[in-house]
Amino acid sequence: MNRHTASGPWWHAARDVQRRADDARRRERDERVRSLDERIGECVSQAVASGELQKSAAWGRPLPDDGYFDAPPELRLAFKVLRNAGQVPPEVELMQELQRWRDQLATLDTASADAQALRARIAERELLIRLRVERLARTLTL
Repeated sequence: MNRHTASGPWWHAARDVQRRADDARRRERDERVRSLDERIGECVSQAVASGELQKSAAWGRPLPDDGYFDAPPELRLAFKVLRNAGQVPPEVELMQELQRWRDQLATLDTASADAQALRARIAERELLIRLRVERLARTLTL
């Protein structure tokens, strides 16, 4: 029994069918994106024409630097969701706690047992933060 067609083995035909289906899905997605871009452009053009944008208190000013572009692109959405929910990443909470401990340490007598214990906790926390930030940079996941 011959399993080859004129263009090659049967799996080539199946692969070609899959490629055509993928191309069709890709073209459909691209068209939706183009439609959305066009709609956004229309809305912006209407707002400019009506003077609505110029009435804004922020008109002509640079966008606020909220650190959005400082974050790796892969994490920007996650950080934005956390920020909009009034939350901060766990590493930021750890850093805030570390700063509170440092402030507390500054009020203690440097030779006291409390100061020594607090310095040990600070060192441990600094290590934990470094490890978590390193993992975050390496894996790009929260």
